[in-house]
Amino acid sequence: MNKLEFSELWEKCVKPTYDELAAEDDTLYIRDGSFDSLCRLYNDIKNSTKKIYMQESGEKIKLDRHKIAACMAKAIILERPVCKRIDENYSGKELKFVIANEVLAFSVSMEILKAYIKLKIEKGDPDYNKAEYKKICESDFAYPPTIMRVDYRTSVCWAWHHNVINGHFDVLGTANLFFMIENYSAQVYKTQQ
Repeated sequence: MNKLEFSELWEKCVKPTYDELAAEDDTLYIRDGSFDSLCRLYNDIKNSTKKIYMQESGEKIKLDRHKIAACMAKAIILERPVCKRIDENYSGKELKFVIANEVLAFSVSMEILKAYIKLKIEKGDPDYNKAEYKKICESDFAYPPTIMRVDYRTSVCWAWHHNVINGHFDVLGTANLFFMIENYSAQVYKTQQ
């Protein structure tokens, strides 16, 4: 992704999502240089994913939307652009901040998926010109219920947080998670018609 394309992604997905987080906590900020370093890291992860998992011949290949979103999630989680100003009253117990970068990664990834779905709808793709996909774009994705005290998105963010602490983040597994969220959402909205 070149700088111009990344700038569009930054303005339409990263910045609005960060602004929502910052509205809840005015001590959050985006670290200087995050735009450039995130763009670089995303491209490195994307190219590595293509090379390791996708490249079977000399032909050029493109990653699908789920893998692109997963590469972006990994880049945000590893780069950690969201930081917090610490004052003398900071207790270290503010759990929401601990996963702020994971929340940013999840939200940006969902926006990437929505953007691709909207593009398919605009192009008249019959598979996506259905009420359930339009509902995803109008509302949001639907998530399965959990038996935990946190919602599905938060539980994914905590899992990512612990995986990265242990040095793991699986792009292909995350892409599959995004694929399943998209399909789960389509099924939920289809049955509501």
